[in-house]
Amino acid sequence: MKRLFLASDISTTFPLALKEFDIDPLVTPTVYIPTAGNCDTPPRTVQERGSYQCLLAAHINPLVIKLEEETVYTLPQKLASVKLVVVGGGNSFFLLHHMQRTQFGTFLKSFFDRGGIYVGSSAGSCVCSPEIAYVQDYDDPHLAPELNNTKGLGLVDVDIYPHCIEDRYAEGYTDVNIRKMLTNSAKKIILRDHQALVVKDVMYKIVES
Repeated sequence: MKRLFLASDISTTFPLALKEFDIDPLVTPTVYIPTAGNCDTPPRTVQERGSYQCLLAAHINPLVIKLEEETVYTLPQKLASVKLVVVGGGNSFFLLHHMQRTQFGTFLKSFFDRGGIYVGSSAGSCVCSPEIAYVQDYDDPHLAPELNNTKGLGLVDVDIYPHCIEDRYAEGYTDVNIRKMLTNSAKKIILRDHQALVVKDVMYKIVES
């Protein structure tokens, strides 16, 4: 069964994930993937990121895996016994490129079969959509020049729009972009920073902190 917690910003909603999936932080092998934010200018260390700090606050000390430093041969070994994967925010195209390059998506079937839980924050949520071309109004696709296509992981059948109507992301949510979003025929979930989409196989629900 697929189990996902797709947030706009997990630094404000991660406690809901722990509760929703009854996660025991002390005994749950966890990986944190900061790749989406590793093309930021200026760069931020992993320790500076809210999505990482919220894990530490929950007494989770994750293994940090930078997909841009992994290959199709090294990644499976590091993910073999993981039960919780947390994918931080940043640039969705950069993240998707390295997910495709390392074949991260092929790992997910066995991951879910053994009860694994995927937690996404911002870009980490967007890449779960069937297609991510829609995020080009908010993320710069030029940061991933080697990306072959914009086909997402397809873990959900909706487009995820994080940070909606949040002041610090107002530049992306212009009137023009909002009209484009609302007239887009694709199914969509629009999230504010205190909200997340919980997926349990085919059941979807929105939770709020």
